[in-house]
Amino acid sequence: MGFSVLQKPYRPWPAEWEGSVETERVTCPLNTGHRRSGKRIGDLRIVLPNAKPADFVWTWYSDLLIGERALALLTEAKITGFETRPAETRHKNGKKPPGTFREVVVTGWGGVAPPASGIRYDEEQSCTTCGMLRYTGLEHAEELVDESQWDGSDIFIIWPLPAYLIVSDRFVNLIRKHRLSGLKWLPVEQLSSIDSLGPGRLGYWMPEERARLLGEPLGIA
Repeated sequence: MGFSVLQKPYRPWPAEWEGSVETERVTCPLNTGHRRSGKRIGDLRIVLPNAKPADFVWTWYSDLLIGERALALLTEAKITGFETRPAETRHKNGKKPPGTFREVVVTGWGGVAPPASGIRYDEEQSCTTCGMLRYTGLEHAEELVDESQWDGSDIFIIWPLPAYLIVSDRFVNLIRKHRLSGLKWLPVEQLSSIDSLGPGRLGYWMPEERARLLGEPLGIA
């Protein structure tokens, strides 16, 4: 079984958030330096380039949207590990794009990165008062996927790298077969090293119930 990480292609140009996006604000009573944004509030409002949108659309902040055709194909093929939520889209010129787009929300789970990957919880940099989580960086990408923790989903995340969407060969083969546009991918073992990680909480990335189920036993919900 091979795994790849989805990446933004160089083209088409990423989409933009329309106006400011509201997020929860996290404050720490012990350390003012820990003030930060929390979970996003509300659905995405996206401004697309004026060109015809791809089947998958990325934003500058790595949100991933999926068009009607691609969603129908993934659903028909029973691709697992994601759900969608509404997203409002328009072109820069004000016109509505053909069809609708929805935000991809990953629910698939690959567990916690093994220590052999170089990723470890950084107790000194974390904060139990406000819940800030910090981890050391990725050093050995070839050790990142531990199949004993993987739930078998075609799209999944490994903690603490929730912004990196990992996909199965089945997913990649479907994209290739139907020539769906807007995605590129890299084998997991070819990921570059990462210095340090501050992923927030799992609830920032997954639906609330799913995040609670997976995250509470680990203290990351």
